Amino acid sequence: MADTILYGGDIITMDDKLNRAGKVEAIAIAGGIIVEVGSMKRVFRRKGPNTEVIFLNQQTLMPGFIEPHQHALQTSQMRCLYTNISALNFSCYAEIRQKMLDTLDSIKKDPAGADKWALFFGWDPELIADLPPLTAKFLDDEFAADVPIAVVGQSGHVAWANTLAFQESGIDVNDTTVEAEKGGVFVKDEVGHLTGQMFEEPAIMGVMGNAPMPTGEMILAGIVDQMRYYASVGITTVTDLAYMPNEDFDNALKSVFDKEDTPVRLGLYRMEHPHKEDPSASGGPPSAKKARTARAAPTKPKPTLEGKVSCCTNLGTAQMAQKKKQKQAQPPRQVARSQARSAAPEEDDEPIPIGNYNSKLWEVGIKFVADGSPHCGTCAVREPFMNTPLTQNLGFPPAPGYGTLNFTSEEFVDSMKRLTKEGTQVAVHAHGERACEQVLRAYETILADDPTNRCRHRMEHLGLMTVDQIARAGKINVALSFFVDHLRFYAKVYKTDIFGDRVNRWTPISEASKNGITWTIHQDHPTFPGDANPFANMKTAITRTQRDDPTTVYGPEYCATIDEVLKSYTINAAWQLHVDNQLGSITVGKQADLVVLTENPYHVDPFKLEDIKVVETFLSGRRSNIGKMSTVGPGLNVMKRDAAYDKA
Repeated sequence: MADTILYGGDIITMDDKLNRAGKVEAIAIAGGIIVEVGSMKRVFRRKGPNTEVIFLNQQTLMPGFIEPHQHALQTSQMRCLYTNISALNFSCYAEIRQKMLDTLDSIKKDPAGADKWALFFGWDPELIADLPPLTAKFLDDEFAADVPIAVVGQSGHVAWANTLAFQESGIDVNDTTVEAEKGGVFVKDEVGHLTGQMFEEPAIMGVMGNAPMPTGEMILAGIVDQMRYYASVGITTVTDLAYMPNEDFDNALKSVFDKEDTPVRLGLYRMEHPHKEDPSASGGPPSAKKARTARAAPTKPKPTLEGKVSCCTNLGTAQMAQKKKQKQAQPPRQVARSQARSAAPEEDDEPIPIGNYNSKLWEVGIKFVADGSPHCGTCAVREPFMNTPLTQNLGFPPAPGYGTLNFTSEEFVDSMKRLTKEGTQVAVHAHGERACEQVLRAYETILADDPTNRCRHRMEHLGLMTVDQIARAGKINVALSFFVDHLRFYAKVYKTDIFGDRVNRWTPISEASKNGITWTIHQDHPTFPGDANPFANMKTAITRTQRDDPTTVYGPEYCATIDEVLKSYTINAAWQLHVDNQLGSITVGKQADLVVLTENPYHVDPFKLEDIKVVETFLSGRRSNIGKMSTVGPGLNVMKRDAAYDKA
């Protein structure tokens, strides 16, 4: 008999076979698994004396959303580490300045504040035009010279610190020999002194990694609150594409995901750097020099090779890693995907990674980063970035700037070959055309004998990926995940100050559909304004407009459909994470990960998709208790949205 039966509303299965069979009127769940889908008569045969029957109240039931590219761990840590100064919360420099001064004032008045740093996140000159250029001296003079200050840009790829923050990190801003750890850049003035600006995680964490860490209780609360938030917007599976093993943080994660009432699943992609294999080696793990996870830099950065840039922020767990050992650590050996990644560490102090911990918490694959960010002028483009006052304020490299390729093609090919042989999926950040070309050629090389791409290797973000490149990706079945939602906030500034007319071909999603590619869209928080919002992302993919201008469409030929974007957040995302046999559709035999919505998205104007509210989510048939349930009879309940949630 069924534990739960849901009926009385629209049921969107995202299962094409079921859709062709006719309207679904009800579903039955037993032991967390969907056991029946179909007509009322068929499903209610499963009703027993203890079955809970839930009337959907003419609302809509569909599979829970799967966010394929987030940084869930870093986002959770932002809750307890940083003061938010995002453009979604402030409209001008005067407001942000006052918020920063208030934060500093509270630190100075706190009896326990002697060792505290003032950490801020969300500085965004692209959206707030009057933000001044930041330097260490400006922060000293305008805010405080007696409290360490660090300000991180909204993209997470750039940050600024005052002189004391550098001093606390053992760095003399007047030392002309100081260089950031490989992968990062300390910006210097004309005489070689540090300006206070830093690019990418190794440089940023070379300073910010020395700030005091939050307490264990704060870390746990941040994780719990963030997972609860994801459920509140309909997400039942989320990801972190910059996971770095850390014993303390991993133990906190395990304690959260051991709990039955944790309302989401979390898939992890471990961050690594590709490297060229040693032909004399007989196998085994790469050396620490050639393949390091993206951990924090040492306290005192050492002179290094040319700067390389990395992907989305790792500022939360990277800071924990830095404080844990204050040194680089060698990554554990990657084993076959089918095995739990729990090999013994190669060094006594190397943390053992999560592996396949349980059905809610597991490692999916490996993350590489081919280039940088459009917000910093570091994504590897074919045509130079525009040279404007804004790009100068943002700290773009001197014009003409073409961005940066982080690694050689040989490094990508060798590492991809090794991981493919092990059966491990690879996801690669690539924004600019040159980065997309480099990654695509590497995939073409390693998949020459396996065009089905059994590992389901992925490419991420793909801002300026060309139509031709997408067609080639389709021929080898590479999975694509697009960061189209940049257009919601940045379309205008991309056109006027950064890319010009190239903005019209930003993430040409419709071409992926034409080439039979299993594609998704994502939002990449916390390096993006606001919080995760699937329907806002879907709206952008369908309309390709900026939030305050619904009439200007940027590349109308690349618009997606409502059916395509719903698939991207359900069955397509499940496929990309190798869990499509368990999640992503309302199909008999799959886990009952579900979301109840106030309206059917197929029947809503795309510009009003954000008005749809989440009533409730289920994980393996268990309610998250976001909504309310009214009992109207023995075993019969009516589901409705909790109005109090709108006020929260």
